Amino acid sequence: MKYLLSLLLALSLMACGSSGGDDEATDTSSSSSSSSSSVAIETHYFGQNGNLWKPAGDPHGGSPGNLVVLFSSQFQNQFDRCEVTLNTGEVSQLICINDQPWTQVPYSCFTNGDRQTWRASAKCSSMAEVKATCYSGVTQYVFTVVEANRHAVCSRF
Repeated sequence: MKYLLSLLLALSLMACGSSGGDDEATDTSSSSSSSSSSVAIETHYFGQNGNLWKPAGDPHGGSPGNLVVLFSSQFQNQFDRCEVTLNTGEVSQLICINDQPWTQVPYSCFTNGDRQTWRASAKCSSMAEVKATCYSGVTQYVFTVVEANRHAVCSRF
């Protein structure tokens, strides 16, 4: 038990030692671990490494006119779920289309260069901020932009 506590403390200190502040544009990802809930949190940025915040889906696509987010091809396993916060404060689940004829295992939900593509059921103007949170096992992935652009919900990143 003593060893486990020492290990968790060391991991927490290492996570706190990474650069903070608003100079996020040069960071591609960061992670931290919460010892009380054992949830690892990784932060990634839209506009980097293939992560895309697309304000409106293609008119002929799976969610015409609604927000679509695509994630880097580094995420080869489908997330358990992804969500956004609406400007009403409500959390809205994103949809990964797995039930259409053009989707098939192992590419269900993967499009455009084998990137996970998650679709909102609302327009970009309904979003509270440029931020999507996805979950896979005990890891929480936060996709966002630098603070100065966080409320530009109808801009493409």
